[in-house]
Amino acid sequence: MYNPDDIDLPPNVTEINKKGERTDLNGLREMRANYYGKITLIDDWIGKITQAMTERETWDNTLTFFLADHGEHMGAHGKLGKGHFYKESGGIPFVMRWPNHVQSNQHTSALAEHIDVGATILDAIGGECTGGHYGVSLLPIATGEEKAVHDAVFSEIGSGKNAYRHMVCTDRYKWWMENNREFLFDLEEDPWEMDNIANQHSDCCDQMRERLLQFYLDTPFDSARDYQPLFTRAGLASDEVDVADRLYEMFKEFTG
Repeated sequence: MYNPDDIDLPPNVTEINKKGERTDLNGLREMRANYYGKITLIDDWIGKITQAMTERETWDNTLTFFLADHGEHMGAHGKLGKGHFYKESGGIPFVMRWPNHVQSNQHTSALAEHIDVGATILDAIGGECTGGHYGVSLLPIATGEEKAVHDAVFSEIGSGKNAYRHMVCTDRYKWWMENNREFLFDLEEDPWEMDNIANQHSDCCDQMRERLLQFYLDTPFDSARDYQPLFTRAGLASDEVDVADRLYEMFKEFTG
């Protein structure tokens, strides 16, 4: 559906990757062309769904969300697939529609998380979140009543006790740790996340670690089966040492 020769690669796709290897730029253009075709397929089927809702006369009185679980790097930063916190993987489309309630044709850069969707639906129907949930309704933003409901958002990825990695993102900065290395990006000055400034801004890294610690302490315990608490997933659970102190000390070691 799309000609690879017509596709422009973003600036964080370089001819030489971080391993010193030459990047197959033509291969990446072909990959993106195929990916765009898949997106168009999704768009076409969404059109069929909305047409069916229109015919059933439910399209204009239904609260509708469109979002995805993750993005794809497709060569950005020398990476393929997902699994990292760069914008290509962690920044996803999020569209909300609710005629006569949500502002139409408006765009916001307000921070949001997947877990906010459930809280937003409950808010729309006049319900309240029960204990153990920490999502925040996005309706105040969508209706224009508020500019933001989060001062920071968080993400994690991993599959084992010692494999979890955690991210903190504010309006200005994104921070995470990976393979015993800290990453910090100024999203205003460096929207493509190409310049890791963690070594030059230790004070900002300290603030982001403190914000993650506060998130850990504020997050309600989830009683769902097989749930592992945040501290356990971070490999910090211990009966002998205060977990908050261990978390703080673990983060401090990366900045000396």
